[in-house]
Amino acid sequence: MGEVSSSSEEGVVDSVRPSRCVEPPAGTVALVFTDVPSASRLWERCAVAMRKALELQEEVLRGLLERHGGYEVKTQGGSFMVAFASAGRAVRWCLEAQKALLEAPWPEELLAQPEAAEELGPRGLLHRGLRVRMGVHVGEPELRVEGRGGRVDYLGSAVNTAARVVAAGHGGQVLVSGEAWSRSSEEELGPHAVRPLGAFRLRGLGSPVSLVEVLPTALSERRFSMPLAPRERQGNVPAVQSDLIGRSSELETLRRWFREGSRLVTLLGPGGMGKTRLATYLGGLEQESCAWEGGVWLCELEQVRDTAALCLAVTQALGLSLAREEEAGDRVESLGLALNDFGEVLIILDNLEQATRAAMGALERWRVLAPRARFLVTTREKLGLTAERVMDLGPLPLPAAGETRLEVIARSEAVRLFVQRAREVRGHFELTVEEAPHVVEIVRRLDGIALAIELAAARTGVLGVGQLRERLSRRFELLRSGRRDASGRQATLRGAIDWSWNLLDAAERAVLAQCSVFRGGFTLEAAEAVLELPPGSASVREVLQSLRARSLVRDQEVDGPGGEGRLMMYESIRQYAAERLQALGGEAALVARHAEWHVALAGRLRGQVRGAGGAEALRRLVLEQENLLAACDAVEAVRGGHEAAQARFAEQEEEPESLADPVLRGLVMRLRAASGQEPKARGAFSAEAAGEVLEPDARQGTRAASGGPAPSV
Repeated sequence: MGEVSSSSEEGVVDSVRPSRCVEPPAGTVALVFTDVPSASRLWERCAVAMRKALELQEEVLRGLLERHGGYEVKTQGGSFMVAFASAGRAVRWCLEAQKALLEAPWPEELLAQPEAAEELGPRGLLHRGLRVRMGVHVGEPELRVEGRGGRVDYLGSAVNTAARVVAAGHGGQVLVSGEAWSRSSEEELGPHAVRPLGAFRLRGLGSPVSLVEVLPTALSERRFSMPLAPRERQGNVPAVQSDLIGRSSELETLRRWFREGSRLVTLLGPGGMGKTRLATYLGGLEQESCAWEGGVWLCELEQVRDTAALCLAVTQALGLSLAREEEAGDRVESLGLALNDFGEVLIILDNLEQATRAAMGALERWRVLAPRARFLVTTREKLGLTAERVMDLGPLPLPAAGETRLEVIARSEAVRLFVQRAREVRGHFELTVEEAPHVVEIVRRLDGIALAIELAAARTGVLGVGQLRERLSRRFELLRSGRRDASGRQATLRGAIDWSWNLLDAAERAVLAQCSVFRGGFTLEAAEAVLELPPGSASVREVLQSLRARSLVRDQEVDGPGGEGRLMMYESIRQYAAERLQALGGEAALVARHAEWHVALAGRLRGQVRGAGGAEALRRLVLEQENLLAACDAVEAVRGGHEAAQARFAEQEEEPESLADPVLRGLVMRLRAASGQEPKARGAFSAEAAGEVLEPDARQGTRAASGGPAPSV
């Protein structure tokens, strides 16, 4: 059989019986090899029945050859080599042969053997008799005429490949090379079921070969193990280079969701949280496992803005080339059909937020056309599609407040990331007892956000951690990447937030900028009282919901039962928004509204302390301490210019001594002084006067009592 042959089985004479009335095809030829993997064992156990079975097999296969225009090149030990003029005819012959072999009158002695016994499925017979495997490949083999009888044989690499394709199969299986399958037309094939299996390294071949399993529709419930060849890793995801710090539980959850059958998983979070790193790390592991027959593919969508660009990016990432007539039609439909040919495939759509609306329709359609395709999306805005599973990616865990033990601090995921990145720029960097408190403060002020921590750690090449901590007040100047391969949105902290800002409409920008006036979180009631939207905008509630969906504001975790829901911002986003507020204008009026509302709130809560709801009033005061301190600053700064705020607070007559917490009592006294109610503060509110009303450390203590300011990025 060309350059590949198999030994004859005992008692079987090699035969050469070219098909009559069929000319041997030339040029591009579809080659089919068949054999019986269990032949040796069956010869050992039932030689007489095996001889009859092979004769019966030859009768069935040759009868179908003449009907489908196949040319029998040779047989050897029950194996066939056949040539067809088209791949479609070759595959059709294999499918018809599998059905005919199932119904053949096999000897009872043969059917008593496990390798040839009847096997039933939910809809009837799946196997019965000889289980013949078949392999199909297309190429341009060398044609050689031998002997006076005009026998035609084929030689060359196409013959080798066809022989290796069949050798990778199992009994009763039809394997078709990707090349042959691409040349098979639906009209020639007839009813069939197809399962793309992926690419494999077949013995003796230099390049991997894509294999497709094809079966008659009636036998589509047949199931086989993986082909008998090493699988080629498919995909374009970068290989895993280093450990993924702080995301082990999220990684395991993602893998479990896909094992459970989730078809659309969204990684949600603000810029810099580590969505891309987690997605590509998962993709690298899955690609390495070779568990996806269609591979694992990373589609980077930073430049995508519409459906056409999305389709083009996915097409290029997967190495597809859609025909011109398909590109002129519905690109979504064409790509969906192409994805279906991949079988089990994982597609990572990275950075989709700027094309969310365009992607929604495409993803819905692809999930219909390619039911075995799975999608992992990274975005700053939830898609809102049916059956979408969302993982809201939070910050890396921080050391517990007040923790001083070096070994415990060193186990914190945020600290571990800082140390790992610092060692990349300063190979000798070690976390010492002296420097550990500085590192803890850095990662805490950076909210445990991965990008911010990495950018900060990169500065340890020129700054000590103490110097770095001192300069975090200028974080947008400080936190820049020196890597040339970093994209604009990943090279600087400002760039990461810029990316989100540029996707907002006017109302969303106005609300986000104005939210920077709040400290330590805020309620919807406060936002509706303090924020002002451009004319014709949606309500404050609706815009805040939109910003929450885009991961720019987040829910604030509040201890204690019930209570009103609160929102907050990561500190770096708040500082960025404050800069944008200065550019948009209206800051002075906004600060005045914030101060007036919170001074009035403090007065109301102070009046409730002795009542039935005293505990809740104290709890609310604790939550609002940062905003109340900001109100103090504002009232002091514009003393005498906000008579309404002063009057509202002065209406409350209860004494601050009714507050059990000395820090809160000092805060209320300071508010009263700032609003003009306390005699000792009737003049300009100086630092000395403030010290008399609120002890020197009270302001810092007040912040600590509330858990500190909103975590900073």
